[in-house]
Amino acid sequence: MLKKRILAVCDPETEYTGRFCDYISKRGNCPFEPAAFTSREMLEKFCQTEEIAVLLISEKIYDTTLRDKVAGILLILSEEEEEGTICRYQPCEEILRSVMRNCEGYGEETVQSHNRQGRI
Repeated sequence: MLKKRILAVCDPETEYTGRFCDYISKRGNCPFEPAAFTSREMLEKFCQTEEIAVLLISEKIYDTTLRDKVAGILLILSEEEEEGTICRYQPCEEILRSVMRNCEGYGEETVQSHNRQGRI
């Protein structure tokens, strides 16, 4: 069996991160394995041993140095609807659709090794 690509969710709100990752886990046909983080430190430690295909990170804790640590696609969760980000205040299904739209056109190898900030 092929290992699923990792969709890391990094947000300081534990409940938010947990609910979104639970949604992904329970969804049968999702191509990603979720990994939840509530701090940058935890995320950075994980990146030392694992490769992240997609990182969905809160704008509260994002900074550009993460681009060097995450090989995959980097998407920002924002408080408000802004161009180039994903609004955190929408149903899990809509957030996942936005993630999937940002991954369109990227094969598995490309998602694993291509570093870009997502645009919606």
